[in-house]
Amino acid sequence: MNTKETIILAAIDIFSEKGKYGATMDEIAKKAKVNKAMIYYFFSTRENIYIETVSYILKKIIIDMSDKVIKKIKKARDPLLWIQILVKNHLRTFSENMNYTKILLEALIQNPEEIKKAARALKGSHFLESHKSGEKKRLEQFLEDGIEKGILRKIDPIQTLISIMGMILIYFISKPISQIMLDIDVKNERSFLKKREKSIIDLILHGVIANENSNV
Repeated sequence: MNTKETIILAAIDIFSEKGKYGATMDEIAKKAKVNKAMIYYFFSTRENIYIETVSYILKKIIIDMSDKVIKKIKKARDPLLWIQILVKNHLRTFSENMNYTKILLEALIQNPEEIKKAARALKGSHFLESHKSGEKKRLEQFLEDGIEKGILRKIDPIQTLISIMGMILIYFISKPISQIMLDIDVKNERSFLKKREKSIIDLILHGVIANENSNV
Protein backbone atom coordinates (compact mmCIF):
# COMPACT_ATOMS: atom_id res chain seq x y z
CA MET A 1 0.00 0.00 0.00
CA ASN A 2 1.46 3.39 -1.00
CA THR A 3 1.32 6.63 0.99
CA LYS A 4 -1.54 8.10 -1.03
CA GLU A 5 -3.77 5.07 -0.44
CA THR A 6 -2.86 5.08 3.25
CA ILE A 7 -4.08 8.68 3.45
CA ILE A 8 -7.31 7.85 1.60
CA LEU A 9 -8.04 4.92 3.93
CA ALA A 10 -7.50 7.21 6.91
CA ALA A 11 -9.75 9.81 5.29
CA ILE A 12 -12.50 7.20 4.92
CA ASP A 13 -12.46 6.59 8.68
CA ILE A 14 -12.51 10.30 9.49
CA PHE A 15 -15.10 11.34 6.89
CA SER A 16 -17.42 8.48 7.90
CA GLU A 17 -17.19 9.56 11.55
CA LYS A 18 -17.15 13.36 11.23
CA GLY A 19 -18.69 13.99 7.82
CA LYS A 20 -17.22 16.12 5.05
CA TYR A 21 -17.46 19.39 6.94
CA GLY A 22 -16.54 18.04 10.36
CA ALA A 23 -13.33 16.34 9.28
CA THR A 24 -10.01 18.18 9.40
CA MET A 25 -6.71 17.66 7.63
CA ASP A 26 -5.04 17.37 11.04
CA GLU A 27 -7.30 14.43 11.98
CA ILE A 28 -6.67 12.69 8.68
CA ALA A 29 -2.90 13.18 9.02
CA LYS A 30 -2.95 11.82 12.57
CA LYS A 31 -5.01 8.80 11.51
CA ALA A 32 -2.71 8.13 8.54
CA LYS A 33 0.38 8.73 10.69
CA VAL A 34 1.85 11.14 8.17
CA ASN A 35 2.88 14.80 8.21
CA LYS A 36 0.04 17.13 7.18
CA ALA A 37 2.32 18.56 4.49
CA MET A 38 2.25 15.12 2.84
CA ILE A 39 -1.54 15.34 2.51
CA TYR A 40 -1.29 18.77 0.88
CA TYR A 41 1.38 17.38 -1.45
CA PHE A 42 -0.96 14.67 -2.76
CA PHE A 43 -4.34 16.44 -2.56
CA SER A 44 -3.77 20.21 -2.16
CA THR A 45 -7.14 20.81 -0.45
CA ARG A 46 -9.66 19.03 1.76
CA GLU A 47 -12.12 19.26 -1.14
CA ASN A 48 -9.73 17.28 -3.35
CA ILE A 49 -9.12 14.56 -0.77
CA TYR A 50 -12.88 14.25 -0.26
CA ILE A 51 -13.52 13.83 -3.98
CA GLU A 52 -10.71 11.28 -4.32
CA THR A 53 -12.03 9.43 -1.27
CA VAL A 54 -15.50 9.19 -2.82
CA SER A 55 -13.92 8.06 -6.12
CA TYR A 56 -11.95 5.39 -4.27
CA ILE A 57 -15.13 4.12 -2.57
CA LEU A 58 -17.08 4.07 -5.84
CA LYS A 59 -14.28 2.10 -7.46
CA LYS A 60 -14.11 -0.42 -4.62
CA ILE A 61 -17.88 -0.87 -4.50
CA ILE A 62 -18.13 -1.28 -8.27
CA ILE A 63 -15.38 -3.90 -8.14
CA ASP A 64 -17.07 -5.76 -5.31
CA MET A 65 -20.52 -5.60 -6.85
CA SER A 66 -19.77 -6.11 -10.52
CA ASP A 67 -16.98 -8.67 -10.30
CA LYS A 68 -18.68 -10.87 -7.71
CA VAL A 69 -22.20 -10.51 -9.06
CA ILE A 70 -21.33 -10.96 -12.73
CA LYS A 71 -19.30 -14.11 -12.01
CA LYS A 72 -22.23 -15.59 -10.11
CA ILE A 73 -24.99 -14.65 -12.54
CA LYS A 74 -22.97 -15.95 -15.49
CA LYS A 75 -23.31 -19.38 -13.89
CA ALA A 76 -27.03 -18.89 -13.20
CA ARG A 77 -28.97 -18.27 -16.39
CA ASP A 78 -32.29 -18.22 -14.53
CA PRO A 79 -33.36 -14.52 -14.29
CA LEU A 80 -35.17 -15.18 -11.00
CA LEU A 81 -32.02 -16.59 -9.41
CA TRP A 82 -30.05 -13.69 -10.90
CA ILE A 83 -32.31 -11.15 -9.16
CA GLN A 84 -31.76 -12.92 -5.84
CA ILE A 85 -27.98 -12.86 -6.36
CA LEU A 86 -28.09 -9.17 -7.25
CA VAL A 87 -30.07 -8.17 -4.16
CA LYS A 88 -28.05 -10.31 -1.74
CA ASN A 89 -24.66 -9.12 -2.96
CA HIS A 90 -25.57 -5.43 -3.16
CA LEU A 91 -27.23 -5.37 0.26
CA ARG A 92 -24.30 -7.20 1.85
CA THR A 93 -21.76 -4.90 0.20
CA PHE A 94 -23.41 -1.82 1.74
CA SER A 95 -24.03 -3.42 5.15
CA GLU A 96 -20.52 -4.89 5.48
CA ASN A 97 -18.79 -1.65 4.47
CA MET A 98 -20.65 0.90 6.60
CA ASN A 99 -17.86 3.49 6.40
CA TYR A 100 -18.18 3.45 2.62
CA THR A 101 -21.98 3.58 2.86
CA LYS A 102 -22.01 6.54 5.26
CA ILE A 103 -19.75 8.62 3.02
CA LEU A 104 -21.65 7.80 -0.17
CA LEU A 105 -25.03 8.54 1.40
CA GLU A 106 -23.79 11.87 2.75
CA ALA A 107 -22.46 12.75 -0.70
CA LEU A 108 -25.70 11.71 -2.39
CA ILE A 109 -27.91 13.66 0.01
CA GLN A 110 -25.80 16.71 0.88
CA ASN A 111 -23.21 16.88 -1.88
CA PRO A 112 -24.63 15.33 -5.10
CA GLU A 113 -22.14 17.32 -7.15
CA GLU A 114 -19.31 15.52 -5.36
CA ILE A 115 -20.60 12.19 -6.67
CA LYS A 116 -20.53 13.62 -10.19
CA LYS A 117 -16.99 14.92 -9.69
CA ALA A 118 -15.90 11.58 -8.26
CA ALA A 119 -17.46 9.73 -11.18
CA ARG A 120 -15.73 12.06 -13.63
CA ALA A 121 -12.43 11.28 -11.91
CA LEU A 122 -12.98 7.64 -12.84
CA LYS A 123 -14.42 8.26 -16.31
CA GLY A 124 -12.22 7.22 -19.17
CA SER A 125 -10.04 5.00 -17.03
CA HIS A 126 -9.47 1.39 -18.04
CA PHE A 127 -11.19 0.39 -14.81
CA LEU A 128 -14.43 2.24 -15.51
CA GLU A 129 -14.68 1.20 -19.13
CA SER A 130 -14.09 -2.47 -18.34
CA HIS A 131 -16.46 -2.62 -15.38
CA LYS A 132 -19.24 -0.06 -15.76
CA SER A 133 -20.07 -0.61 -19.43
CA GLY A 134 -19.77 -4.38 -19.17
CA GLU A 135 -21.92 -4.52 -16.06
CA LYS A 136 -24.66 -2.35 -17.55
CA LYS A 137 -24.94 -4.51 -20.66
CA ARG A 138 -25.04 -7.74 -18.68
CA LEU A 139 -27.54 -6.53 -16.10
CA GLU A 140 -29.97 -5.23 -18.69
CA GLN A 141 -29.44 -8.30 -20.85
CA PHE A 142 -30.37 -10.72 -18.10
CA LEU A 143 -33.67 -8.93 -17.55
CA GLU A 144 -34.30 -8.77 -21.30
CA ASP A 145 -33.56 -12.49 -21.59
CA GLY A 146 -36.08 -13.20 -18.85
CA ILE A 147 -38.70 -11.15 -20.67
CA GLU A 148 -38.04 -12.93 -23.97
CA LYS A 149 -38.35 -16.33 -22.27
CA GLY A 150 -41.68 -15.31 -20.75
CA ILE A 151 -40.35 -15.70 -17.21
CA LEU A 152 -40.61 -11.97 -16.52
CA ARG A 153 -43.34 -9.53 -17.45
CA LYS A 154 -42.63 -6.84 -20.05
CA ILE A 155 -40.89 -4.57 -17.59
CA ASP A 156 -38.55 -1.66 -18.30
CA PRO A 157 -35.07 -3.04 -17.46
CA ILE A 158 -33.61 0.34 -16.50
CA GLN A 159 -36.57 1.33 -14.31
CA THR A 160 -36.51 -2.08 -12.67
CA LEU A 161 -32.79 -1.81 -11.87
CA ILE A 162 -33.39 1.64 -10.37
CA SER A 163 -36.22 0.23 -8.25
CA ILE A 164 -34.03 -2.63 -7.03
CA MET A 165 -31.24 -0.25 -6.03
CA GLY A 166 -33.75 2.04 -4.34
CA MET A 167 -35.14 -0.80 -2.23
CA ILE A 168 -31.63 -1.78 -1.19
CA LEU A 169 -30.46 1.73 -0.29
CA ILE A 170 -33.61 3.07 1.39
CA TYR A 171 -32.93 1.25 4.67
CA PHE A 172 -29.51 2.88 5.04
CA ILE A 173 -30.83 6.30 4.00
CA SER A 174 -33.90 6.37 6.24
CA LYS A 175 -32.79 4.09 9.10
CA PRO A 176 -33.03 6.66 11.94
CA ILE A 177 -36.42 7.95 10.76
CA SER A 178 -37.96 4.55 9.97
CA GLN A 179 -36.89 3.12 13.32
CA ILE A 180 -38.70 5.96 15.11
CA MET A 181 -41.76 6.25 12.87
CA LEU A 182 -42.34 2.50 12.69
CA ASP A 183 -41.21 1.90 16.27
CA ILE A 184 -38.53 -0.56 15.15
CA ASP A 185 -36.02 -1.71 17.73
CA VAL A 186 -33.18 -3.37 15.82
CA LYS A 187 -31.19 -5.27 18.43
CA ASN A 188 -29.42 -7.51 15.91
CA GLU A 189 -28.85 -5.65 12.66
CA ARG A 190 -27.34 -8.66 10.89
CA SER A 191 -30.48 -10.68 11.57
CA PHE A 192 -32.68 -7.72 10.59
CA LEU A 193 -30.82 -7.29 7.29
CA LYS A 194 -31.28 -10.99 6.50
CA LYS A 195 -35.02 -10.46 6.85
CA ARG A 196 -34.75 -7.29 4.80
CA GLU A 197 -32.94 -9.25 2.10
CA LYS A 198 -35.72 -11.85 1.92
CA SER A 199 -38.41 -9.17 1.92
CA ILE A 200 -36.83 -7.28 -1.00
CA ILE A 201 -36.44 -10.47 -3.03
CA ASP A 202 -40.04 -11.47 -2.31
CA LEU A 203 -41.43 -8.07 -3.36
CA ILE A 204 -39.30 -7.88 -6.50
CA LEU A 205 -39.95 -11.40 -7.71
CA HIS A 206 -43.71 -11.18 -7.22
CA GLY A 207 -43.67 -7.88 -9.06
CA VAL A 208 -41.78 -9.08 -12.15
CA ILE A 209 -42.84 -12.72 -12.57
CA ALA A 210 -45.02 -13.22 -15.63
CA ASN A 211 -47.23 -15.88 -14.02
CA GLU A 212 -48.50 -14.43 -10.74
CA ASN A 213 -49.38 -17.93 -9.57
CA SER A 214 -45.76 -19.09 -9.80
CA ASN A 215 -44.21 -20.43 -6.61
CA VAL A 216 -40.79 -18.95 -5.76
